Amino acid sequence: MNKTFSDQQLSSIILWLEKWDIPVKYSYITKQWSKARSKIEKSRTIEWQSFSDALLLKNSIEIYLQELWGPKELAIFDFGCGTWETVKETLLKLWKMWIKVKYHAFDISQNIINLCKNNISNINNCEFNYSIIDFEISNLVDILYNIRSKYKNIPVLWLLLWNTVGNFNSMERILTNILEAFRIWDRLCIGIERSDINNKRRFDNMINIYQSKAVFNIASATIKELNFDLKNGRYYVNFNERLSSIEWFFIIEKDFSIKINNKTINFKVWEKIRIVQSKKIDESWFSKLFLDLDMRIANIRTNESNSYLQALISSKKY
Repeated sequence: MNKTFSDQQLSSIILWLEKWDIPVKYSYITKQWSKARSKIEKSRTIEWQSFSDALLLKNSIEIYLQELWGPKELAIFDFGCGTWETVKETLLKLWKMWIKVKYHAFDISQNIINLCKNNISNINNCEFNYSIIDFEISNLVDILYNIRSKYKNIPVLWLLLWNTVGNFNSMERILTNILEAFRIWDRLCIGIERSDINNKRRFDNMINIYQSKAVFNIASATIKELNFDLKNGRYYVNFNERLSSIEWFFIIEKDFSIKINNKTINFKVWEKIRIVQSKKIDESWFSKLFLDLDMRIANIRTNESNSYLQALISSKKY
């Protein structure tokens, strides 16, 4: 096995695998994901999501700038930054408005950070910083607070786009950590897929997207890196109504073993490993979540097809 993952990450992966689960975040570290992300942002298969985020973000930034009364500087904290396609038009808009931008990319993958940095280097008046980070680490709030303090009194727009927040196993804790690092003029912009199980055509389309080859290449990246032989099983996509989540499973059809950090892990026929859990929500669930977290929804919009929503969030403590 190559050294795609650190020893610490491998130790964590072992613990997850022993529970027949493995978060999709580890796929993001692989080169396979980096290549897939570059293609998928231009893919017709999920073009609607990337385009919706970019279009809705332009509206959210206009509302935010009105609240700030024409700032000279603005920081953008982009969680799960991707290659920059989603924020491209917004950064160009701010550049044309002579607003100096300090863009801070957050991602678990150095490969993705490199792609993002190469693209943003073409924008004048935009300072680039980054952090390689696992958003589910226990001391996340301390790390975010320290990074936020470096930007002093500059207002920060925190971005959780491209359904990034829906891929966390601990969504509420991560959102709470972000809120605790907030300052008075900060805002959080979240983009997430809607679950619309009452609309059969739209729901079936969402399932078809997750059964596509493009998503398969992403979802299987971690187990391929761990030397799983995909011929030993098959994949299955399911919608978990209780969790309001799309789940992607690898179902074992032949006994086999893998070795990680000198530890042998055995898999038996009919065991299934959850490779992806991606939460989908609607406006009512969204509103209740932020009410419980003591956050205020300043603006919420959906795209034309009503399949994707984006919200601008502020803290009630200010």
